[in-house]
Amino acid sequence: MREPIRQQLKGAFPYCKWCGGNGCMGCDEERRKYEEQRAKPIFSADRDNPEDMEALRRVVGREAIEHAFGPEGGGIAEVEYNAAVESLLQSLRKSRRTSEEPTDEPEQDATSSPTLARVAEGDES
Repeated sequence: MREPIRQQLKGAFPYCKWCGGNGCMGCDEERRKYEEQRAKPIFSADRDNPEDMEALRRVVGREAIEHAFGPEGGGIAEVEYNAAVESLLQSLRKSRRTSEEPTDEPEQDATSSPTLARVAEGDES
């Protein structure tokens, strides 16, 4: 019987055609499935982005930790909640930024398109 190459992954890929579940990570499909099941971080920050660093401070800064584990705090559940909220706000900020980026195509209005201008004037032809 073959020895597992990576003991911590033993059994992670039970249908691997290369190792039969010994953890060789040779099967791309099984590795992809494993990566999808792994835990994802609740919040991650880009240290070059000041908004992300401010959000990180609100999640694990001194004041946030003191409040979470103080007499009126919610403990680790409060820290997780704050991280989830900041992650949501971060994704909203990033999506807003990408939607506000200028495009190469000019915006069309009723005056820039002959067809739209006719429709706007009430011409149904």
